[in-house]
Amino acid sequence: MKLRFAKSEDMAFLLEREHLSEEKLAQKINQQEIMLASIDNTSIGFLRYGFFWDSIPFMNLLWLDEPYRKQGFGTALVQFWEKQMHEQG
Repeated sequence: MKLRFAKSEDMAFLLEREHLSEEKLAQKINQQEIMLASIDNTSIGFLRYGFFWDSIPFMNLLWLDEPYRKQGFGTALVQFWEKQMHEQG
């Protein structure tokens, strides 16, 4: 499994699973506030986050496609996010 920040080419995958508008998703992608999980170049899930009071990170959404649930992929996404937040202080 590969974990990374979402890119603009992930928009179609995200739009099929998100309730946010394309414009808002583009902003979140540009701000690196969406992390993506993939297997063999196939996207399987994502984590979206924001900030309380512009400084405290919080998770908005954790999504995994049904076949990939309960296999540790969600845990891996959360751990990746926590590591990134820790590195950013």
